[in-house]
Amino acid sequence: MSYTVNVEVEVRNNDVERALKQFTRKVYKLGVLEEYKRSLVYEKPSVKRSRIKQRMKREHARRRAAGELENK
Repeated sequence: MSYTVNVEVEVRNNDVERALKQFTRKVYKLGVLEEYKRSLVYEKPSVKRSRIKQRMKREHARRRAAGELENK
């Protein structure tokens, strides 16, 4: 998957350390590095499907625990 992600962080009062932490946090939340590392190695379609399924299960369980979804 190839796409462009623009991440901007403003440096205030010459506080580069804080700006770097903010940048790192944003990149991590967007999953840019994870996607890059995954693209370095071929992933079989069946493995990719199972990985996505597991992620969806985790997200669904997290939302249910947080009360965003009603229990069925």
